[in-house]
Amino acid sequence: MSVDTSPKPLTERDPDEVVTPECIDHFLIKTTQKDAMRDFYVTVLGVSVTHSNDTITLLSFDDRYHRIALYANPLIEPRPFTPEVMRTAGVDHIAYEYPHLDDLLHNYVRVKRAGIEPYWTVNHGPVTCFFYRDPEGLALELLVDNFNHDVERTMEFLAGPFDADPLGTNFDPEKLLAARKAGASPEELARRTYAGELA
Repeated sequence: MSVDTSPKPLTERDPDEVVTPECIDHFLIKTTQKDAMRDFYVTVLGVSVTHSNDTITLLSFDDRYHRIALYANPLIEPRPFTPEVMRTAGVDHIAYEYPHLDDLLHNYVRVKRAGIEPYWTVNHGPVTCFFYRDPEGLALELLVDNFNHDVERTMEFLAGPFDADPLGTNFDPEKLLAARKAGASPEELARRTYAGELA
């Protein structure tokens, strides 16, 4: 027996019902370096160019016509990336999740061969992260979930170690890569990186 998943008709909805978005559809970056930004995201995320002209380039990694938009306009002024910029309010980074640690490590090796390396690698506890910086200075986080989306386990961790130290523990990506190649499991490596054993 099939289950009807169609939305409830608008006329039958409770006025106070909260409808949450399904996902983040896309984000747009204003840029003065559209070609360099395109090359960065194509290399690091493996996205494809779905449309491009002098003003805008659209990038996607799935069936949506874009997940990232790069917008160039002569009126846009460069914003040099400086420590002062890091101390101002605003969006700090965009994060993308990989399904398995091996996918994250494979991407690290592939992107490193292209000359792009993470500026920060850290285990926050619930996630293991590789941070990159695009040509405009926006941070891009690539991560894997250490708890396989176990909500109860994650919430317990957030209330404990994460609450005391939300940043977590830095690690050496080459040591993580070597340990995985030597046969250590993702679960073991999540524990070891958080404990500082692969720093």
